[in-house]
Amino acid sequence: MKTFSDNGINFLKHQEGLRLTAYKDTGGVWTIGFGHTGPEVVEGLVWTYDQCKAALLSDIKDLIAYVNNLEKQLYDDPQGFTQGQFDALIDLLYNWGQGHFDNNKVLKNMILNNVNDPHIGDYWKTLAIHDANGNVLEDLINRRKGEVAMYFS
Repeated sequence: MKTFSDNGINFLKHQEGLRLTAYKDTGGVWTIGFGHTGPEVVEGLVWTYDQCKAALLSDIKDLIAYVNNLEKQLYDDPQGFTQGQFDALIDLLYNWGQGHFDNNKVLKNMILNNVNDPHIGDYWKTLAIHDANGNVLEDLINRRKGEVAMYFS
């Protein structure tokens, strides 16, 4: 079983940024720490760095299990995901959501059928680059590029 590497965690932390006080994200969802959301996140909530780090580790635990399970479904590569592929998938799922990934049969099937297909990167870069209002966000374009670079590293 693979785990999220320090490189992956550091990439995610950098992309999410750290906010110790709850704020509304671009979709209007109350968020804190390294992009953590949930019913406990409300206006005025303040956390310590340790609380933010603990929430991040808790949030990614299910994603790690999901990607490890996804790895078992690969059709063409008995070696499984490289660490870069694993980390990139965790970051995408954390930011975009597992549900969006599951519903995007194109990307999921591309990965399962040929994990090293270079066309994966071209398609991946088009995913989840808009905010809730449909505006293209440069930060998300750069994040997708970074994930693709990590995936093929």
